[in-house]
Amino acid sequence: MSGTFAAERARLLALADEALRRHAPRAADVSPRLDAAMRHALDAGGKRLRPLLCLAAAEAVRPGAAAEAGRAAAALECVHTYSLIHDDLPCMDDAATRRGKPTVHVAFDQATAVLAGDGLLAHAFALTADHEPETARDLTALLAAAAGPSRLVGGQMEDTIGLAGGASRARLDVIQRGKTAAMIAASLLMGARVAGKRDDGALAAAGDALGRAFQVADDLLDLEGDAALLGKPAGTDAAKGKLTLHGLEGAEAARAELRALTEAYVRGLAEAGLRPDFLAELGRSLVDRRS
Repeated sequence: MSGTFAAERARLLALADEALRRHAPRAADVSPRLDAAMRHALDAGGKRLRPLLCLAAAEAVRPGAAAEAGRAAAALECVHTYSLIHDDLPCMDDAATRRGKPTVHVAFDQATAVLAGDGLLAHAFALTADHEPETARDLTALLAAAAGPSRLVGGQMEDTIGLAGGASRARLDVIQRGKTAAMIAASLLMGARVAGKRDDGALAAAGDALGRAFQVADDLLDLEGDAALLGKPAGTDAAKGKLTLHGLEGAEAARAELRALTEAYVRGLAEAGLRPDFLAELGRSLVDRRS
C-alpha cells in the first residue's frame, strides 16, 4: 500500500465517518431503544466499503466532489447495515457476532433487530431524496434498484436457499450479483452521479466486476481465514450449505476468477472515463484482504 493511497483512503474514510455521524437518524426523533439498536450496528466499524467507493467515485469524476456526496454515502451504509442486521437473524444466518461485537438481535432482541433494520432502510431513502430534484430522483432510483427484490433482496433469498436450490453457475451468478455486486456498483454510480456523471454502462460493469470479486474473496476468507481477524466465525458457509464458487469449481478456480474480475474492474474504470489510480488500488486492496 503506497503512502499516497493510504493517505487518500484515510481522508475519505474520515469523510465517510463524518457523513454517518451527521446523517444518521437523529436520536431526538427516535425511540431510545430503537436509536441504541441502530447505533449499535452503525457504530460497529467495518470497512465502510460502500461509502468509501461512493466518495472515491465522486472525487474521481470531479476533484472536491466527495464533500458533496456525504448523504449518498451515508444512505448506502444505512442500507448495507440494515441488510446485515436482518442477515444475522436466527431465521436467516443465525449469527451471534458481527465485526467482533454481538449482533443486534443478541445485544437487544429479535423484534428490535427487525425494526432497527427497517428504520435504517427507510432513513436511507430520506437521505437520497434530500438533493435537488433531478439528482434526488436518480440517486433514489439507483439505490432502490440495487436494494430491491431483483438484486439485494433477491440475492439474499437465493443465498438463504443455498445448495438446496441446486448447485449451478447460473444460480451462483444471481447470488453474487444480487447479494453483493448490486450495492457495490450502486456505490460507484451514486458517487459519480452526485459529481455530475450519469452512467454509460461502463461504470456499472466495473462495479459489478468488483462486487463479484469481493464476494469471491469473502467466500474464500470464510474457507481459509482467521476468525479472530474476521470478527465472526469462519467455516460457516459450508456448514450452512451455502453455494460458493470455490465449492462449485474449487479454490484455485475461485482465485483465478478473483484475479480476472479485479482486472475487469480496473479496465472498466478507464472505460468509464474516471481517474483510475486510487479506485484501482482500492479495489485491489479489497480483494487481497485478510479480514
